[in-house]
Amino acid sequence: MSAKTYLFVYTFGPVQSFIAQARKVVDFRNGSKFLAYLTDKILKSFWNRIRASDILEEGACQLVFPNESIRSKPNRFIAKLQCNTEDSADEEINALGNELVSTLSKTITSAFDSIRTKLVKYSQIVDINSEKLEEHKDQIKSFFEHYWVSIPFNESLSFKDNYRNLENWLGAIKNERLVNQIRETGEVGSKCDLCGQQNALYFYREEKAFRGEHSIIFDMYRRYIFNPREGFCAVCLLKRMLEEARVISKDNRNENKLPINSTSGACIGHLLRDNRLKNAFEKYVDLFKPDKRRNFFDEHYYFKENTSAEKIKKALSTTNIQFKAEMDEIIANLPKNVEEWFSGNQDVFENTLWSKYYALIMYDGDDMGKWISGSYLNDDAKLESFQINLSKMLGDYSETLRNAFDRHGGIVVYAGGDDNCGFVNIVNLFDLMNELKDNFPRFESILDKNSYSTNKKSTPSCGICIAHYKEPLSKVIEMARKMEHHAKQAQDKDSVSIAVIKHSGETLTSRFKWKYSEEGEINELRVLELLKDLTWALKDGIFSNTFINGYLSEFWWITEESKKEENVFSLIKEEFKRLLYRSVLMNRDKNGITREDLKNEEHEVNQKYLTPLIKLMESSKLEDFNHFLRSCDFLKSNYQSFKQIHEVR
Repeated sequence: MSAKTYLFVYTFGPVQSFIAQARKVVDFRNGSKFLAYLTDKILKSFWNRIRASDILEEGACQLVFPNESIRSKPNRFIAKLQCNTEDSADEEINALGNELVSTLSKTITSAFDSIRTKLVKYSQIVDINSEKLEEHKDQIKSFFEHYWVSIPFNESLSFKDNYRNLENWLGAIKNERLVNQIRETGEVGSKCDLCGQQNALYFYREEKAFRGEHSIIFDMYRRYIFNPREGFCAVCLLKRMLEEARVISKDNRNENKLPINSTSGACIGHLLRDNRLKNAFEKYVDLFKPDKRRNFFDEHYYFKENTSAEKIKKALSTTNIQFKAEMDEIIANLPKNVEEWFSGNQDVFENTLWSKYYALIMYDGDDMGKWISGSYLNDDAKLESFQINLSKMLGDYSETLRNAFDRHGGIVVYAGGDDNCGFVNIVNLFDLMNELKDNFPRFESILDKNSYSTNKKSTPSCGICIAHYKEPLSKVIEMARKMEHHAKQAQDKDSVSIAVIKHSGETLTSRFKWKYSEEGEINELRVLELLKDLTWALKDGIFSNTFINGYLSEFWWITEESKKEENVFSLIKEEFKRLLYRSVLMNRDKNGITREDLKNEEHEVNQKYLTPLIKLMESSKLEDFNHFLRSCDFLKSNYQSFKQIHEVR
């Protein structure tokens, strides 16, 4: 019989809920890492099966999407399979699909076993007998779903039509999902502190009410991994301990640098990546290392407010009697040593900026489904080539993104090229975002311009949540996701939405295009550049914030309808200009700017601040513009010196 071609798709999940259910940065990051790890294992099994097959031709089989160089791979892949005969082809592809399903199950079980072994090693009281282990493995098995579809490639149809048929079959199978009950008696008891869905089976140190009969209390001697009384289901324990149990390898990119593993570390990531400050920070971390075997350091100790004797004692207290005397001695000396470090390093950090706020970024390509499916192509025959090149372009961009986060002292949660997420300090936030936007891949450049049915250009949309390091991470993740969706609801997308969650509880939200410019205009308005410039101008004393307060108090009554009344809106803009000039002149002792200077249209105040702000007022919704001003005012007060933030006297 003649050779035959098939299209093949494999996917597993859940994805968003598995990643987003997090109390610590390590949960959030490890959720993403584990999904990419599973995809790597499945792809390896995929190619091994093809190499061992007598029917599937390795050289002719091709992975269409994603590019294998992407480290944060998505939870699905599409391949084109070539069989050298139609005989037994269906059986061989069925065997391939079943092999991938088996690989997923074995990989997850192996990871769970590694973590169980690690817990037993760390704690003397962990004992998982076969009866308990059954319930624990049930949670793992019931959590992950998997689907695969293969269809014969119809040569009379275009690749695009074959691809659409494949996706339709996959959607149909997903709609037929089965819901399995974990145990006949259901799940009664305390729920997991991370997901809130499955029973908590693992508890750290202290006994918790309503524990299930098969739950386990362990006493791991590392506070930065677990908090007292935390309870986990088997799935969430796996996520928390992936790196600790060495299931997944740590990123060696920053092997010789201080790690950034928390929201506290993200706040000062720009300082932790500054080689001039490395020695001082290393000496501080060493205060919490009584010997090479143990490290009691937690990144929230970078802020002095967390280093009182009472707080350190509570954090480092242990139920393990064996180490009680040693721990008491460590706790007694730490506060004094910490105080000496803060007092002795004022000069080292004199010109540095600190903040207790960080940014969580969710950054996604617009209309990716349409790009991948070839909706913008007028030649369906070119779709396969387009998908392969698009995948390669996204792979290259994901490395560009990782390098950018690293240089700016950030934490990458996932970087798939089209879908990206990470933490970064607010000092470097706006430079990082402009860099990511400028380097976003141009999908329309893959083929010649005549291959596209529209002038559509590839664009990203972004959600940013700025929050205090003590804000519950689940709330910050939810808000960043909400901002990302809000950005994508803008006309033509290509937007950025920003939420600032104040420690007081108030939230400021705004949405803008990345840039505003008329066709042929040279001086385009880049919103994040303006936000950065205005914040620094307020910080450096070029303006006082009176123009913001005055404008908001005078024009609280403005509506969107007011902007349509030319006379009214002209009056508002003129008054805004007057207030801004007045705030500049109030600070003339600092900025040296005179009234005569402001009459020059080429002066920095007019070119860099006034003209762009008026343009932003005209181009955006008034509520967004007002929150933009308030966000600048708020951020400038949170760029503080070492002395300010640590109250060193």
